[in-house]
Amino acid sequence: MFLKNGALLAGALILSTSAMAAPTRTVALSSLDLNLADQGWGKANPNLSVGGKPLTVGGKQFASGWGTHARSILYVQLNGAKRFTAQVGADDEEQGKGTVVFSLENEGKVLWTSGLCKGGEAPRPVDVDVSKVRYLTLRVTDGGDNADNDHADWLDAQFQTDAKSDPVAVDRLPSQKGQILPGKIWNDTAGRRIQAHGGGILKVGSTYYWYGEEKSQGYNNKVGVACYSSRDLINWKFEAIVLPKAGFPEDFRDSGVCERPKVIYNAHTKKYVMWSHLDARGYAVSKPGVAISDSPIGPFTFLEDKSVRPVPTSTFRDMNLWVDDDGKAYVYYSGEDNWTMHISRLNADFTAPELPMTAENEGKTWTRNFVRRMREAPAPFKWKGKYYIITSACTGWEPNPAGYAVADTPLGPWKEFDNPCVGEGAKTTFQSQSTYILPLGGDRFMYMGDRWKAKDLADSRYIWLPFTMKSDGTFTLEWTDGWLPK
Repeated sequence: MFLKNGALLAGALILSTSAMAAPTRTVALSSLDLNLADQGWGKANPNLSVGGKPLTVGGKQFASGWGTHARSILYVQLNGAKRFTAQVGADDEEQGKGTVVFSLENEGKVLWTSGLCKGGEAPRPVDVDVSKVRYLTLRVTDGGDNADNDHADWLDAQFQTDAKSDPVAVDRLPSQKGQILPGKIWNDTAGRRIQAHGGGILKVGSTYYWYGEEKSQGYNNKVGVACYSSRDLINWKFEAIVLPKAGFPEDFRDSGVCERPKVIYNAHTKKYVMWSHLDARGYAVSKPGVAISDSPIGPFTFLEDKSVRPVPTSTFRDMNLWVDDDGKAYVYYSGEDNWTMHISRLNADFTAPELPMTAENEGKTWTRNFVRRMREAPAPFKWKGKYYIITSACTGWEPNPAGYAVADTPLGPWKEFDNPCVGEGAKTTFQSQSTYILPLGGDRFMYMGDRWKAKDLADSRYIWLPFTMKSDGTFTLEWTDGWLPK
């Protein structure tokens, strides 16, 4: 290999380098952890459509890929991968419906976009040099209309690499460290999935307490109400199941449900008071569940004598609690089989309406609102002496456009306004349903919503988005991939 003077032959050097070069290999997108994707509807399926069928676009089936739904986002740490190739299109399972746009991004910069893909069209090719990209974002949007029928497929998607490590899916970009990421999997400080659905937040001193439905075992009340604590709204410690299923009457355990638990503090009694919507098998009982505790982390004691329908002839479903600056508390709930929303001021203990909710007291301590409008998921808040409430239409687990209303008193009357959401995803409230509004200080608030996954409720995601009140008393809610609460 050497000349007389010890110099290495050029040919030998070339042969030696070639022999040492790692062979190029392919890594399928479907082999990555797709659960780390934020997906607007359904479950991220490797090698299947979002509907669970073979991947089919333009009449052609594909064995490999990712069946997703607009809107969706997946972050991939490339680890030295050189190219990304695929085909993309709207899946045939929606019979020609659906309009989607695919894109590849590098830290917010668009590297490639598919343009508008319509149902029934042939798939479009993707071949992008990613050799200078550390983190690749795969994004699908709804094409500017809405997300109905937007079943989108990344087909035969793969990375070409000769690096030691394969590409891996990650939950966030390095630039998103310490941010709230709407729609992403959210684990507690012990690394377990946060289970606090349909919930609300109570701030005590400098600590936030997040209460919600524990859905790890599905729809029914098989666990109870969970509580998490945080000082920054980002890192959440699991505190306890503050009201376990054993603490409920038998009808509301296992086959029954406990929905939308909310907790407020009564400065007079020094008690923490929880209300929720309870229902038995068949969803026909619909009554409040009231419980109290000496501590924000429980245990809460169920008050069966207080857990009766405020209006005997009316259902008590999606609900919320709210305390005004004067210390008076109110309960908001969907009544009359969801046709009309009831609002009632509570008694001094916050455990029952201030006065019986009779026709004689209507307009004094309680009111009927949005009559025959079928509004649910109430989320009230206050700004500069005005009272606001965000609500949802009644469409089961499927999302719909939010609406909001404004009043001069907590009991109304209310002036209704259109959907405050703007931009892509606005028509489905970014695939979420309201559950709570948290003041962040000054003119800033946080919308809390649930992205329900009916077939896998434990995987339902949290959509937390900031908004700022405008000088004219209006506000808009916009999507962001990540944000800092402070």
